[in-house]
Amino acid sequence: VSRIPFSAVYGTVGFKETEAQVYLTAAPITAKILEVERFTRAPDRFNVSKQRSVSKAMPAVFKIELKHGNFTWIVKRKEKHFMELHRELLRYKTLMRIPLPTR
Repeated sequence: VSRIPFSAVYGTVGFKETEAQVYLTAAPITAKILEVERFTRAPDRFNVSKQRSVSKAMPAVFKIELKHGNFTWIVKRKEKHFMELHRELLRYKTLMRIPLPTR
């Protein structure tokens, strides 16, 4: 099975580029938390719980199902990845509000 890289099919630009365009259909985007894994040390990584509360003492890994139209993705991300995404989105929103000087 040969694979074609995503970048060979789609022309992508960086997230912070002002000419970035996103094309979504009217279909809703849904997200569902499937599992939350909590562990304090490596041997505990396989203990899975259905709890949703987040504790700094016990890092969490979230398994999330995302749906848009006919497409479904299942991703696993650490709590810190969501915090980083939140900070980046706030930074991007601020950048878009600040008028940049032109030459």
